[in-house]
Amino acid sequence: MKKKVLFVCEHPLGTTGNGGMMSGILSQLNSDEYDATLFSCDLSQNHNKKMALEPLPCNIISANDSGDRFGKQKLLDLLSQTDCDIVLFVGHDIWQYAPTYEGLKQLQDSGKKFKTGAIFPWDIQKVREDWVKWINMIDFPCVYSQHGLDTLKPLVPSIRYYRPMLHGSDSFKELPLHQIETDKKTMIPGLLKDEILFGFVGVNQIRKDLQRLLNGFSMAVKENPNVVLYLHTDMHSPYMYNLTQYARDCDIPATNLRAKQHGTTATLEQMVRLFNTFDCLINCSLQEGLSWTPLEAMLCGTPVIASDTTAQTELVKDVGVLVPNTIPTYQPLVGALGNCHIDALACNPKDIAEAILAVAGNKDLRVKMKADGLKKGQEWLDGVSDVNDLLKDMATEQHKLKTQKTMKKDEVLFVQYASAGDVLMTTQCFKGIKERHRGKKLVYMTQSKFAGVVKDNPHLDDIIPWDARAAKDYAIIYNPHGQKILPGNFNSGDAKLYAMYPYFCHIKEPDKMFIAKDKPDIEGLFDEDYIVINTSGASPFRRYKHMGLAVANIGYKVVMVGCSSDLSCDCDFDLRDRLTYTESAYVMDKAVGAIVVDSFCSHLAGAVNTKSVCLFGPAPARVVGPRYDDISRLVELEPNKLDVCPVSSNCYGQPGFNVCDSPCINTLSPLKIKKELLKLIGGNNG
Repeated sequence: MKKKVLFVCEHPLGTTGNGGMMSGILSQLNSDEYDATLFSCDLSQNHNKKMALEPLPCNIISANDSGDRFGKQKLLDLLSQTDCDIVLFVGHDIWQYAPTYEGLKQLQDSGKKFKTGAIFPWDIQKVREDWVKWINMIDFPCVYSQHGLDTLKPLVPSIRYYRPMLHGSDSFKELPLHQIETDKKTMIPGLLKDEILFGFVGVNQIRKDLQRLLNGFSMAVKENPNVVLYLHTDMHSPYMYNLTQYARDCDIPATNLRAKQHGTTATLEQMVRLFNTFDCLINCSLQEGLSWTPLEAMLCGTPVIASDTTAQTELVKDVGVLVPNTIPTYQPLVGALGNCHIDALACNPKDIAEAILAVAGNKDLRVKMKADGLKKGQEWLDGVSDVNDLLKDMATEQHKLKTQKTMKKDEVLFVQYASAGDVLMTTQCFKGIKERHRGKKLVYMTQSKFAGVVKDNPHLDDIIPWDARAAKDYAIIYNPHGQKILPGNFNSGDAKLYAMYPYFCHIKEPDKMFIAKDKPDIEGLFDEDYIVINTSGASPFRRYKHMGLAVANIGYKVVMVGCSSDLSCDCDFDLRDRLTYTESAYVMDKAVGAIVVDSFCSHLAGAVNTKSVCLFGPAPARVVGPRYDDISRLVELEPNKLDVCPVSSNCYGQPGFNVCDSPCINTLSPLKIKKELLKLIGGNNG
């Protein structure tokens, strides 16, 4: 018997990305297995005219209801009076139907047999507890970005990744050169042969941050008058900004800026031709849940410049130019109490200008970006999800849940998604947990790349790779980071981060941190006394640029540990990316002292009791400082935030403020660092 599915969606003939997503899903749907009905907003004036007269394989119920175009109460009334097997929200932001989630649960509790699912974006950088709460109310939540999956995994055990089909994907392709030249003349009149055309495609809105794009372009044009920008957007009211006026305020010559005619729309065929005319697409958005336009451009062989943010990063990384988001701003969104503005990061116009000039001035780079983009675009399409697989899981989950309840593993699972320093801090908890649950196996779940931190731990019975869904198989779960620390903005308090792990696990007497030590086979490394240095933490705001001055003529061999992305420094042994975690522990243990940035290395130095000078940037030492049982073996150096910070605060953990062009950590004096280390280890140089 066919399963009845109610899709809550935008109209599949609409021109929005969500409408296209629904159209793609319908093209996949197995009509022999599922009877589909759409609960959809009414079709707007702009729609897919080619398909307008073709019958859709489903019924459509208008969502519009007394001024509420999404019909939230109407949806609950419909489900209370009818029977269906699956309710699947497609494309909507998770907050869009938030008022209905409690009602849906009540209907399920009252005997309605439907399962709920949602295919939604996660386009913000900071975790919001209200959004996470709503997501956890959905039986089958599916996020359509790797950024969203990585962010939500520790907080939403049932989350899964769903890659939607790009509507009209077969149409996006590289056109012949002669057609591109013809289209440039007709679609961008007056464009000169030696001019480099940059294009933007999207809506004039806050999220797309077009004013900063224009500001950056104005700087680029002064350096290279041959760059031209075409904005495929409406330039003025009734949309967000009067971009025509702002471009004039930025002194952009009229010949270097073009835009589409106000109020007009383009067909899919016209958009493919337009993408092919661009020498490069540019999108400096604040945040993106998926960002179709870079993908569409890449499939057309068009290079891409994009802001390094949220889901956009995974599309453009390694094939395009990513512009860092470093400027604090605000993004209007919806929270539990209604409309609000959340912290966000924007691109610095200077960085936008540099990206434009770099691409415009290097034809070989554009050729490489084109080839790489075509390849990645096709790889992305090859990995799209099949909605029938999701629907099949939803239809059979009730049986699976019953089976899981009767087959829970009588074991203890400790969950820690990332990162190396945090994994090391969790080792304080294992002894107490084993004593509390005598006779039960203690299993540790983390990303495979961090498993080496807990290798050979005497209290662990097994280490398994990260799989949030597998966590449900265990009878007892400890997840202090995912449940308490990450959602809690821990840097706003005074408690030490390392102390939070045993506290939230209710361990009264924390064990010492443990990491195994394996001696690396590196000739000459241990022949004489040495110090260890580490230049970078996980974020660009914890990278210390002056380490070379701090260790110059220090009187000891200098050994550098960390990863290849850390800042380089003159040293005797550069061991970045050459050591395992346990080999790093051995090297740190044998050092006479260390200079470390707030990072895994700072906690490692504390764990093996090596004297160290620890450098802090945007995070306060009072919270993230390493654990030393003998505090005399540690010197903590922090910048004076009142003098050097534009917001006079510890901003780490608050993405909207962590934005300095010159991160505060670099105001620490290298001479003071050297002096403090030599005083600590008893040296007399410097």
